[in-house]
Amino acid sequence: MTIPIPTDKRKYFRQALELIKPIPPINTLTNRELDVLAEFLYYNYKYRDIKEDLRAKIIFDYETKLAMREYLKMEEASFNNILTSARKKNILTKRGIVKDYGLNPDTPDILFKFSITE
Repeated sequence: MTIPIPTDKRKYFRQALELIKPIPPINTLTNRELDVLAEFLYYNYKYRDIKEDLRAKIIFDYETKLAMREYLKMEEASFNNILTSARKKNILTKRGIVKDYGLNPDTPDILFKFSITE
């Protein structure tokens, strides 16, 4: 079954996270944590051509986080609390994203393969 979902590259990450939300560890995140993770995934994608260690510095830079907060319309304290929570849940590290979950708007398809036991 194919269900087309209209989107853009930035919204794609949040929409894709919503689709995989029942799957651990995404299922432990609140909606606002999902919003923030989607932004980090978007910026990770946006700067994908930069070496990983330098990319992490750019993504976790104050100016980048400010742009994320402005896009999400979040106060600094709330944003920082969510970063702390995401680190405790092993979604983010101090300077990196633990996993991108294979989400990539260049190849946006997500395939679910159920393993059914009796």
